[in-house]
Amino acid sequence: MDHLRAVWRISLGLGAVPPLTVFYFRLRMKEGDRYATDSMRHARIPYWLVIKKYWARLIPVSIIWFLYDFSAYSFGIYSSSILNNVIPNAVLSPLFEPTLLMGRHCILL
Repeated sequence: MDHLRAVWRISLGLGAVPPLTVFYFRLRMKEGDRYATDSMRHARIPYWLVIKKYWARLIPVSIIWFLYDFSAYSFGIYSSSILNNVIPNAVLSPLFEPTLLMGRHCILL
């Protein structure tokens, strides 16, 4: 079983080589002339005007997003402690299998 530690590390390392190679060559590519002229790199964006116009929508969305992240991440991190307090000495693997298979949001929905 000790040799499996090396196997997964080598697999991860070899799996990282193709995307890093593509990323390197993509950074070295020259942008097309049309893209360079139409890009927004040199555009001046009036951020104050955007905030002034959309603040009434931006604040509620930000608050809702914060509350969702607060509940979703805290449940994901502390779920074993919470369930241990609610159901002491219980086998929790049947509860976590759907979370592992479908993602952490399936319990919250």
